[in-house]
Amino acid sequence: MNIKSNKGAALLTTLMIGILALVIILALFAFILFGKSSSVLKERYTTALEAARGTAYYIIDKLNLGATDIICYSSTNNSINCTCSDVIWDDDLNITKCANDNTNTTIDRIYLDGYSKLPAANGGNYDLKATLIFKDLSDDGIFDIYLIEVNATKEGTRETAIIDFIYKAPRREY
Repeated sequence: MNIKSNKGAALLTTLMIGILALVIILALFAFILFGKSSSVLKERYTTALEAARGTAYYIIDKLNLGATDIICYSSTNNSINCTCSDVIWDDDLNITKCANDNTNTTIDRIYLDGYSKLPAANGGNYDLKATLIFKDLSDDGIFDIYLIEVNATKEGTRETAIIDFIYKAPRREY
């Protein structure tokens, strides 16, 4: 057996083992970095989702009380508003509007009182918006059916959670 060929085989084996070890170390390093960043993103999204979910529950609570103490308004003209129970769907215009409004202005926002901004646990605030997409009377006339979108966005970031839900609220006549 030739000594030169043994040295060549040993060098080749050492290089292959070194490259394999380097690849494994780089893979572990990438896994640790990616795993950490994705868990932080998941935690942030979960926090934004909780803010949106809390807003949805707040709106549902108000709708269960007949929507007489929750205000819906126009995003283009804040002065045009009415209680959400007085919002109707106009089939001709394909919009939600106040029943007593002759200007045919779209009513598309729900006023969230002091809940339009919530402090975030890691600093900053969440901007919360509730959009009234659709409202109609159920076939039996006993319920109002609302289609609502809640959007929670952390100020200065792209952290956002959006919840769309349909809710069948008891109709209150006053």
